[in-house]
Amino acid sequence: MGMLSEQMAKDKRINRKDQDTFAVDSYRKAGLAQKQGLFDEEIAPLKVTWTDPKTDEEKEITVSVDDGVREVTMQSIGKIKPAFAKVSNPIDDG
Repeated sequence: MGMLSEQMAKDKRINRKDQDTFAVDSYRKAGLAQKQGLFDEEIAPLKVTWTDPKTDEEKEITVSVDDGVREVTMQSIGKIKPAFAKVSNPIDDG
C-alpha cells in the first residue's frame, strides 16, 4: 500500500510540500476532534501493563486515547523521510 501511495502521488504530481501541508492539517483536525471528545465512543479503554523505560517500574495503565494524535509542524513533518521511496524525495517539490 505504501509503494502504491507513493507511485500514485508521483503519477498525480502531488509534491512533498502539498503532502506535508495535508498531513499537518489532518493532525490539527484530529487533535481538535480528540479535545472535543469526538473519538470517545470510538475507543474502548484497554488496561495494559506498562514498563517505565527509565526506571523499569511496571504499572497498570488504562489507554483511552489515541496517542498518535499529536501536534506537528511543517518543520517537524518535513524531517520524516519517505518510507518506501529509494531516494529521499521522489517527487519534484516544484
